[in-house]
Amino acid sequence: MADPSLAVADPAPASAPNILALAETYPACFDGENPRPLKLGIHHDLMAAGFEKAAVKRTLARYCNRPRYRKALRAGAIRIDLQGQPAGVVTAAEAETARADLAAWTARQPERVEPEDVCEGSWLGYF
Repeated sequence: MADPSLAVADPAPASAPNILALAETYPACFDGENPRPLKLGIHHDLMAAGFEKAAVKRTLARYCNRPRYRKALRAGAIRIDLQGQPAGVVTAAEAETARADLAAWTARQPERVEPEDVCEGSWLGYF
């Protein structure tokens, strides 16, 4: 009988992409530092390439909901396909939605407290 503590977990299936895997597979499309607007319906292209629907949607949601990506959605910006080729244009309405989403995200972020402020009034000020 095999020792269960020696069991090796199955690696993630090849059909479960993450942002890094997509960037390696489609470097002209996915760039974490300088994202460009993606083609509408690009998830269909990824599923046609063999990736699982749920994993594609989850990965694209993480990529597209980042502030850097939202900032890239400016009216008139060129959308790209998996090979980095033009595949549409960001409309004014899409740009406005992205701007509003970014503003809402920014408003939800906690205020950053400077280190000096943390010590004032706290128990650390007693020492």
